[in-house]
Amino acid sequence: MTKISEKLIPNIFASVKFYLSFVFYLDFAQIFINLALDKECDLVA
Repeated sequence: MTKISEKLIPNIFASVKFYLSFVFYLDFAQIFINLALDKECDLVA
């Protein structure tokens, strides 16, 4: 039992960290894309 939890808990932490960084990266990319599109629209206008 203890060996399983010893292996499981670090895996859970790693997956949570990966998920959070992935979500943060997606949010950042979306903001960046929106800014780029706004600048392109300004140039076109």
